[in-house]
Amino acid sequence: MDLFTSSPVQPLWTCEDLCLKRLF
Repeated sequence: MDLFTSSPVQPLWTCEDLCLKRLF
């Protein structure tokens, strides 16, 4: 969840990121 705090101005995370986070 570092992406949220790291780049709160970039809510364009692709499904890949979410999928990877869920897998890991």
